Amino acid sequence: MHEIASSYDAMAAVYTELFGDVELQHPLDRAVFTGFAHLLRREAATTVADLGCGPGHWTADLASHGFDVIGIDGSAALLDLARARHPHLTFARGDLGELSEVARVGGTLGDSSLDGAVAWFSLIHTAPDDLDRLLAEIARVLRAGGLLLVGFQVAPGAEPEAFDHRVVRAWSWPVDALSARLHAAGLREQARGVRQPEEGERLPGGHLVARRT
Repeated sequence: MHEIASSYDAMAAVYTELFGDVELQHPLDRAVFTGFAHLLRREAATTVADLGCGPGHWTADLASHGFDVIGIDGSAALLDLARARHPHLTFARGDLGELSEVARVGGTLGDSSLDGAVAWFSLIHTAPDDLDRLLAEIARVLRAGGLLLVGFQVAPGAEPEAFDHRVVRAWSWPVDALSARLHAAGLREQARGVRQPEEGERLPGGHLVARRT
């Protein structure tokens, strides 16, 4: 976590200027979030976590739908920006692989404490050999039936591939392979999508929605 956090600390201001507003995101990505929020509302979800929240723009978007949201990130600099930009929201520093250490209003992130979670391009910096542990931790804090939205870069082949991310090394994933990893952690796929890259993007963007079994 330290290398990832320190790399984002160094790029926090630039990253926020480029990506730290929902209005700057691709319309199809915004539609995915809106659809996910409607899924959560249909199931009377209340508690949601934005895992790898960065400067908090998606955290604020989820909160606008009426959820009790906590944004979690490892970068202290990004969290400072998130708190300054969204002072009415709750943010906490933490490792996505050790969510029990993350404090929230009313206690820690305990077993089955969340109705939903988002990991939007925040799992990409986790090496494939370490991903199962992280997914198991996310599954632990989701209640049975809780929903997870994952965003990621889509690999061109049948195996995850490392690529030179502009902040710190990252991995792209074949959709089927990431879905299988989610399934092994007790998170059953409900929906998937792939958006082809536009100018300035090297890889397609993918998303998966999974339900905690």
